[in-house]
Amino acid sequence: MPRAHLEFIQTQMLSWMPFPSTSSHTGCEFKLLSHDPNSGAESLLIRYPKGYAETRPHFSDSDEELYVIDGSLKIGYQTYIAEDYAYFPAGYVRENIISHEGAVVLTFFESDHAATFKIPTNSVYDKDRLIIQIRSSEMKWESIGETNVVGPGIGRKEFRFDPVTQERSWVLKIGETDPNEVTESKIETHPCVEEMYLLGGSISMTIGVLRQGAYFWRPPHIPHGPFGCRDGSLAFFRTKEGEFLTNWSNHAERINWNAPYEPILPDDTVAQINQKYDTSLPY
Repeated sequence: MPRAHLEFIQTQMLSWMPFPSTSSHTGCEFKLLSHDPNSGAESLLIRYPKGYAETRPHFSDSDEELYVIDGSLKIGYQTYIAEDYAYFPAGYVRENIISHEGAVVLTFFESDHAATFKIPTNSVYDKDRLIIQIRSSEMKWESIGETNVVGPGIGRKEFRFDPVTQERSWVLKIGETDPNEVTESKIETHPCVEEMYLLGGSISMTIGVLRQGAYFWRPPHIPHGPFGCRDGSLAFFRTKEGEFLTNWSNHAERINWNAPYEPILPDDTVAQINQKYDTSLPY
C-alpha cells in the first residue's frame, strides 16, 4: 500500500529513536514522521548530537533532501546552518558528516537508505538534480499570486522544481490573521501529494490547531480547509506524484479557530504518539 494519509501529528508527540548500525547516522536520533512500506521512503527529524562525526566517505542508494531547523552541521566541504537546504541524488558521496554544536534537520529519503562505505572508483549520480546548498535566509520572499489564500504578508521561497517529476519544495509564510476580521476561507484540493512541516506559528483547521512542529502527509485530491493563521505561519512544503495545482471550492466556509484535535492517522502512528506532550518543546 502507498503511504497513508496522516493529518496531523505534533512531532513533540513522538519519541526520539536511535539509528541502526548500518546507517551513516549511527549515534544520531530520529523521529519518524511518515513511511512508505513499498519503497522504504521516509520523512524524518534527525537530531545530531554535539560533537557528532562520521568521517568515513559514504553514499546511499536513496535521494536525500534536507532542511536545517536548528544548529549546524558540515557535510563534505559545506557548512549548513539553520534555514539551509540541500538535495543529494542517490549515489552522491558525502565525504563526512560533522556537527560541532549539534543540529536538528528535517530530512526526506526517497527509498531505503542504508549507507555504503565502500566507494567505487567512479561514483555515479544525477548531477542535474544535485542542489549542494541553498542559504534560504539570504533569499527574498516572492509573491505566490494566489488570492484565495487567507492572510496578509504571504510569501514563498522555492528551493526545488523537478521538470521531469514536477516535484517542488519551498517554504511559505503567512502573516498574522485576526479571527474577528477573517471568518471564512475556501476549500482546496491538489492532484498531487502535499507534505508539510510547520516551522513556526499556527494553522487553525477543522481537525485541530497545528502549532510549531506539526506535520502532515496528504495524498492527492484530499479536500482541506477552511483554515486560518491567527499567529501567522512558516511552513516547509513538498509535493510529489505530479504537478502542483490548486483547485478551490466555489463557496467559502466558516473557519473554526479552536477546533479540537481530531486527526487522521495510520494505525502504526496512533500506536506511537503521546498526545500529552510538552507544549514548550519546539519539536
